[in-house]
Amino acid sequence: MVHHASASPTLPTVSEIVDTTTATSLMKAKDSHFKYLYFDIWARGELPRTILAYVGASWEEIKFDWPNQKPLLAPFHQVPILYEENASLRTTIRLNETKAIERYLAEKYGLLDGGSDDPLERQRLDEIYNNTDGISIIFDYTVLSMQGDARVEGARQFYAGAFKQWAEHHEALLLKAGGGNHHYARSGKTTLADLKTALMVRRVLFLVPKGIDVKADIPVSKEKTPALWRLVEAIEQHPPMAQWMATERFQQLDKNSKAMMGF
Repeated sequence: MVHHASASPTLPTVSEIVDTTTATSLMKAKDSHFKYLYFDIWARGELPRTILAYVGASWEEIKFDWPNQKPLLAPFHQVPILYEENASLRTTIRLNETKAIERYLAEKYGLLDGGSDDPLERQRLDEIYNNTDGISIIFDYTVLSMQGDARVEGARQFYAGAFKQWAEHHEALLLKAGGGNHHYARSGKTTLADLKTALMVRRVLFLVPKGIDVKADIPVSKEKTPALWRLVEAIEQHPPMAQWMATERFQQLDKNSKAMMGF
């Protein structure tokens, strides 16, 4: 993993015209450098950072300066934004929208289909990824957006309802896929679906309201969901990922996220 925290809020200059041949070469290129612009927390834009770290890409974060940067962020004037620079192709592109960025990176680094040529396997993995995205949205609305007693009550309902059902379904999916290969893909290879799930489990266990008994209330653990737990461990113990999680920047994002969300 090569990660640098930029002290500059300057945005890269994007190539005005990128033809199909260049775009195809860029998708295949593994010597690109990425620059990521997002809030100084995790939130919905967390997974692109995770993907970049997991694959060992060369990347950095652009210093966030929202008032001055927002007018320049065409066409949607939103974050996250990912810039891909490739010196050999003399090309810089800008990628918008979280899930579009995630899928682009997954395709570039072979994380979409687990190495299978079966279109139904790719569809199945995309369904799993989207299902986990859905449960993350429920978590945002029922837990993260609440405060005080309402947050605790929302969390208990989430753990006992939607999250418990999600965990049971995904435990079964992992066991069916390979009976212990730690991944959703039948090939045993890491995919975007794996990374999304590992991130979801980490988020739930990281952002626990005061008053919640983790062991009793949360339906995911090494004992309750061993297949899910093995998946999370496989992702977090992958050397480039472990290196990223040990950085000062990662720890600062943890701290910022808890402070901003009131945990």
